[in-house]
Parts: sequence; C-alpha cells; structure tokens
Amino acid sequence: MSYPTQEQEERIYLDKFLEALGICPDRIDRGSDPPDLVMTIKGQRVAVEATGFHSAATGEVGHPRRSVEQEWDAIRETISERRQAHPELDSVNCRIAFKGLLVPPRRQHMAFADELISLVQDKADQVTDTPVQWAGLDGYPLLTEYLDEVALSRPGCYTTWDWDRNVASVGLSEEELKKIVLPKLEVQRSADVAENWLLVVSGYRLSQSMGVAHVDAVRDYGCLNTAIARGPFDKVYVFQYMYDRILQWDLRDSWVEVRPAQWAT
Repeated sequence: MSYPTQEQEERIYLDKFLEALGICPDRIDRGSDPPDLVMTIKGQRVAVEATGFHSAATGEVGHPRRSVEQEWDAIRETISERRQAHPELDSVNCRIAFKGLLVPPRRQHMAFADELISLVQDKADQVTDTPVQWAGLDGYPLLTEYLDEVALSRPGCYTTWDWDRNVASVGLSEEELKKIVLPKLEVQRSADVAENWLLVVSGYRLSQSMGVAHVDAVRDYGCLNTAIARGPFDKVYVFQYMYDRILQWDLRDSWVEVRPAQWAT
C-alpha cells in the first residue's frame, strides 16, 4: 500500500482542518519550509507549520506501532488478493479488532486471510446493513489467537476489509506533546504574515493515533504551555483528523476545545 507524500498529507489534513473550523481561504500556497503553507484569509496572510503526531508507544506485547502498521498493510494486501476469488463477498464489509496490537507474522498471512474469508462466508447470510459483531471465533485458530472480534455489515458497495484501530489509540501525555511541539518552537517567526499557526495532526495511520486528553488536563501542562507562550506561534492546534476534534491554544484563552462548524447550532 502506498501512502501520500508528506506535502500531499499536509494539504489533506489542512483542508479537513479548515473545513471543520468553517474557514474557506482565498488561496493556499506552499511556504518556504518553514512555514509549510501560507493561507490568505480575507486579505490576511496566515503561516501554518504542520507536523504529525507519531507515537513511540508499543502494543501490549512490545511491538512498535509503526512496525505493526507496516505488517498490517501486508496482511491487508493478502486479504484483498485472496478475496478476488470470492466475488460473492464484495458487498460485505469486515472490520477486525486485534488483541493488544499482536498481528500475525508474514508466514501466517495467507492462512489468516483464508480463515477470515471462511468466517465471512459462514456468517454472510446473517449480515445486514447494521454491523454485527462476533467475539466467539471457535473453529478458526488463527482468528482466535489474534482477534478480539470481527464486525460484519453490508454497506451496499465494495469496501476494503480493515482494522478497527480505535481500540489502539494512544493517550496524549504532556511528554508526548512536548516531543512534537518543542522542536517546532525553534523556528523563526514569519514576519510577513498576520498570524503564525502550529498544526499538530493525529492522522489516519496507527502510529499517528492519539487519545486527546480532556482540555482541562492540557491546560495544566505547565512546562509545555510556558514554552508555547514564549514561542513564535499565535495559535497552536491539535487536530484529530479521524474525529474532527480540535484543541486550540492562544495566549489569551490558553487551551479550548473548538466545536467543528458542522456541529455548531
């Protein structure tokens, strides 16, 4: 599986972030790195330095999240290849939940994919448009070893069978956020713009997954907040791409949770 380039990711995340805020810039240009991007909003230029959250955390069995993510990409490719012989399953969506980030090694990928396909075939007549979960996977030794549950539904179109990564999100501590933010505070403030923003993104990959702490807890991250206040940014945002969740820091209000525009009343 190929991922977008860094520049493509930055633009994808920025567009979704701006949509959540209800902001429609007049134009967006690549910056001089830093900043990554420069927006023009109602005649005002805003510099945006974007950075991704990457967890150094491991799963319960000590596997680094990035290596687990790469292994899952290979498993997913194998599942897609093996599914081609079963077009009757094209309308079935399958989401799986691994136990503690323990995924099958390369030598078991094909057998794991075949067991999953067999399970879906066995349950297909019970599947509707509403997801149904199966936690009892007796008769499927590899699925029993590696999975907590399998959820099946019929969305009415072909979908890639995927991993429900919500179960593997990472809690956001002050130390983790400092590792991302503090190096960015060393950049020079752009002088020809009205505001400078730092955008920290929790993206779509497993290694980018974070569980954002309650806004009151982030307000108490004393060392981090003191450093941000002395830094070059007028606003700092933490954006959970998969959930449209945004935390915003500025000097006046410290941290607040910003309600996405589509939810506003």
